[in-house]
Amino acid sequence: MVYRFTSYMEQNYQLYLLDFCYLCIHTHLYYHSLYPESEYFQRVAFFLGSGYALFGVPIWNNSLVLHSVDKLTSTFLHLSPAMVFIGTNACEVNNTMSGSGCDPIPWLFLNALAALHSTFLMIVTYVFWVMDSRPISERNDCSYSSMRKIIGVVILPIEEKFGVVFGLLVHFGVFSLIYVNLATLVVKVAMSTPFSYRLIVALNWLCAVVSACRYYRRFGLTERKS
Repeated sequence: MVYRFTSYMEQNYQLYLLDFCYLCIHTHLYYHSLYPESEYFQRVAFFLGSGYALFGVPIWNNSLVLHSVDKLTSTFLHLSPAMVFIGTNACEVNNTMSGSGCDPIPWLFLNALAALHSTFLMIVTYVFWVMDSRPISERNDCSYSSMRKIIGVVILPIEEKFGVVFGLLVHFGVFSLIYVNLATLVVKVAMSTPFSYRLIVALNWLCAVVSACRYYRRFGLTERKS
């Protein structure tokens, strides 16, 4: 996190550091370092780290490009929470809670957290952009800039018809809430057995490896800025 903070500040990518993925990772760190005995915090950290953060690997095209510290950092940050939870048998712990009649998924808290974070980030991004006169098409300083390229067929028509505020609302509001719930639902199904949970994590590792292979096939060992 220290490297990511310093490198992104140098590249003027500060808004990326406010993404929900980093909130998931910080929640994971706070749980293990400050509140390891809290069952509720454990469930929140488990589903954020095993869901939203983990599935950021294929969505953001994280790659195990071994000579790129930046790409390795992104991949490690998204994969590490789930790897730690495998080592601490968190999947079995949550299944024990479910078997005892306790709902292991804090749905209301996860959605409230995602909604509050999305509102905050949407306002910060808009204010930041208003202070900068560059056209949106020339910007690459937050996740919305990247998402315009990934799902531009959805966001661009909305942005052109209703304005950038509605584009931000779709990305930070609708997309974020759908993503949180879908990722959490996949983890709920996967945690039914330790094997299925490990399989989900392994598939995300495979996505990072495949992405790295495509990178090397295209660029070789030459470092390129993503």
